[in-house]
Amino acid sequence: MLLTKGKLIQNIMQTNQFKNVLFTPYIGEKYQQGYQGKKVLVLGESHYSADEEGNASLDDPTFTNYIVQEFISYQKGERGHSSWMKTFTRFVKAFYNRNLSANEIVDFWERVAFYNYVQEPMAAPRQSPSTEQFTKSEKAFWEVLEVCQPDIVVVWGHRLWVKMPYTGKYQSKENTLINKGKGFYYYKVGNKEIAAMYILHPSAQNFQYQTVYDQLKEAFSL
Repeated sequence: MLLTKGKLIQNIMQTNQFKNVLFTPYIGEKYQQGYQGKKVLVLGESHYSADEEGNASLDDPTFTNYIVQEFISYQKGERGHSSWMKTFTRFVKAFYNRNLSANEIVDFWERVAFYNYVQEPMAAPRQSPSTEQFTKSEKAFWEVLEVCQPDIVVVWGHRLWVKMPYTGKYQSKENTLINKGKGFYYYKVGNKEIAAMYILHPSAQNFQYQTVYDQLKEAFSL
């Protein structure tokens, strides 16, 4: 995929803002407008890429942007479909609990930011990063929160959720569906408290739109 001059400049500017981040986050053109008025950081776990010998190999700081732009290009009819794109489509559909047009899907992804937590590539999909790899990625995560200033972080999967730093607090709430009844978890960055929640990973075989939609409906007051 060839990036336009504008997006290439945007990628370079984003890269220069980060000191501890290898894979700089994708930030949609409408991110400041947000989704339902809230700036959303979508948090995946890791990228995967292997060399000819099967070893993890990837050091391109624009790779996250490349992935999301490839997905958007597919939705616009500019390239073919790849199996990994189902994850991105299923995630958007969970916000609406219905089928969406390509334009609706593209508009959603232009309103959010996307970032993979672990800053080292995996050699294969579904491979779990080591505890050390999660720990080494914490500084980068805090840096992304500081730069992006999201209102809500939506985490893909419980496996990642339990490896993230726990330096904040849960906001207790009765009858909540968020974080299995615990409510939002808040990270404090400067004077801002950033709400975080996790959902079942959109690639999971038992992913159910209604269940995830109900969680997101509460979180975003849809």
